[in-house]
Amino acid sequence: MVGRRKGTKVMQTPQPLTAKQRRRQAWKWIVDASDKRQGTEKDFGRRLAQECLAVLNGQSEALKKVTGTHTLGVTGRANVGR
Repeated sequence: MVGRRKGTKVMQTPQPLTAKQRRRQAWKWIVDASDKRQGTEKDFGRRLAQECLAVLNGQSEALKKVTGTHTLGVTGRANVGR
């Protein structure tokens, strides 16, 4: 999402990402979600593995972030091209 000015308002408009940017953002969200699992496991590798399994099972915090960003992008489509 990119903030663009329209008068005095800043409108959030969706911006497509390249494949490299999409992969980087996905890994960043997965690593951030695994860092929030700090209380359950101390080893980063195990936390990351648990988060990857949670993504495969559809129960990850990273997936919630993806759906939230997608919803925000769909609602912001009205501002594209203006």
